Amino acid sequence: MPTTKGGLKDPKAVPLDVMKDFFKTRNRYIMNKSNVDLGKIVRKHYLEGKAEPAYYLQAGDDFYIFDKKQNPCNVPNDVPVFKGTGEFKMRVGTRSQFYEVQPEVKVKNMGDSKYSVKPGTNKKNPFESMK
Repeated sequence: MPTTKGGLKDPKAVPLDVMKDFFKTRNRYIMNKSNVDLGKIVRKHYLEGKAEPAYYLQAGDDFYIFDKKQNPCNVPNDVPVFKGTGEFKMRVGTRSQFYEVQPEVKVKNMGDSKYSVKPGTNKKNPFESMK
């Protein structure tokens, strides 16, 4: 199951039209797990294997850090590490010139942060000391 247009040229690859036909009468979700430690998965996704990692996350009115040891903007030490559990799903998308295996996460139970960069918030700005 290649996930690039070029990969469809492999003679062993499932052709796009076959994949589209297969999912006409089936659920596109090929995996669905509940109560997964998504904090660990999300942190790894944003910190590893990137040309430029992301060190922080704003979710709603809460600001988090991914790793206390990687803090290039020197946000306060009490900014919480991003954690959470929830659903982890994988689905096959066939709406383009090739098909994709697409991960989805629905994070719940993240915990609150007393920091935020959301406009109009009453929470502390983690970058306040940089001004």
